[in-house]
Amino acid sequence: MKKIFIILFLGLLLASCATTHESVLGSDQVNNIKPALTREAIASLESSEEAAAETVYQSNIFVQARDTARQKRVTNVYVDMRIRDILMDMATQANVVISIDNAVEGTTSITLKDTPIENAFEMVLFPGGYNYRWDSKTKCYLIGKSLPENTSFDKLTTTTVIKTNRGADKVISQLSLFYQPFVKADGQTITITATPDIINRLQHDIALIDRSKRMIEISAQFVMVEWEKGKNLGVKWNDLNLSGLGIADIIKGGASALTANLAASLTSVLSANGFDTKIKSMAEPRIVVEEGEKADINITEKHLFLILSGGGANYNYFTTKDVEVGIKLKVQPFVTRDGQIRIAINPEVSDIIGEREFKQSGGPSQLLPIIASRSTETILKVANGETIAIGGLITKVEQTKRSGIPFFRNIPLVGPVFGNKDKSAKETELVIFITSKIIG
Repeated sequence: MKKIFIILFLGLLLASCATTHESVLGSDQVNNIKPALTREAIASLESSEEAAAETVYQSNIFVQARDTARQKRVTNVYVDMRIRDILMDMATQANVVISIDNAVEGTTSITLKDTPIENAFEMVLFPGGYNYRWDSKTKCYLIGKSLPENTSFDKLTTTTVIKTNRGADKVISQLSLFYQPFVKADGQTITITATPDIINRLQHDIALIDRSKRMIEISAQFVMVEWEKGKNLGVKWNDLNLSGLGIADIIKGGASALTANLAASLTSVLSANGFDTKIKSMAEPRIVVEEGEKADINITEKHLFLILSGGGANYNYFTTKDVEVGIKLKVQPFVTRDGQIRIAINPEVSDIIGEREFKQSGGPSQLLPIIASRSTETILKVANGETIAIGGLITKVEQTKRSGIPFFRNIPLVGPVFGNKDKSAKETELVIFITSKIIG
């Protein structure tokens, strides 16, 4: 009697177990509808960022040129002389104090005529990889090699920090190898420790590399089409004139609420073309994603099943298992040089299409779900604001649903008294309409 009571209790629990539902968006859902940027607007944004970076760079060069114009000048012809001797002679002419570290060595030849002292330093030092810096505290020019392994590095350099739009390590990877010793990445921050002229150049290059990414709005409509079995499959959805039929406006969110019934519009269009269908709109997510980044749209259900885990002669015990089914969509958009959108799309749809009975030796049998999953992956190049359709995710299902009290519904002869079987056959196709547009 105790065993029968436990089995009845678990059977009723399984029959009445509620299905849990989950709908997850990969990014923040956006309700405000923004117009797509024109190709001219995108080009203007790109050029304005380049112009701003160039303006800062040239401004720093101008300040440096203005300062050197006020400096004392040197004139001389040096032929195959030691660099240290040339520097000492120039310092004497300009009446400035210099401090040269032991790393400076070698010879060179150069002609100077009425040249500002700092310009003269650059001409002599830069070919050998040496640098100089004015030390306002000691009123002296420090001269050496500004590399981290050199003892004069901290005296010749200064530090500045730049906040980046993307990961700092990605930005640094695109810089010239020459500048790698002077930069360090930490999250979205780049720290530069170098001489002022190198800092100025790095700020310019980083501004060009790390330009703001475009923001792209992805609008999707998930539609389930139920076809008459064995007929009408294979519609080429992109051959339909979505814009001419007004369907594209519904997907983009531009249609009024009274006319924005996608299921009804598609049913009318397909009926006019001789297709007998039932159409159901599943979901209408809209997300905004940064250019080059990935976004996930998950519209799924979690079904809770009881799984027989073990037991003995007098009892059985169960564990629960979540089975997630529904629609998943992964997107990754990029903006091309001509203002179009290159988008990687990976849709996946899964359903519970039936149950399969598993028998355990020495114990009762149990029913476990049969899951059908369909997915595809493609990369498309579309015009800004264009609507595309992805179809072909077809399911052919002959489904038997069983209900009633577990265990008792499986007893021969008397089983039908405790349960029912419903058989159905259908062919469904998931169609995804996607509109991507650049909004900022």
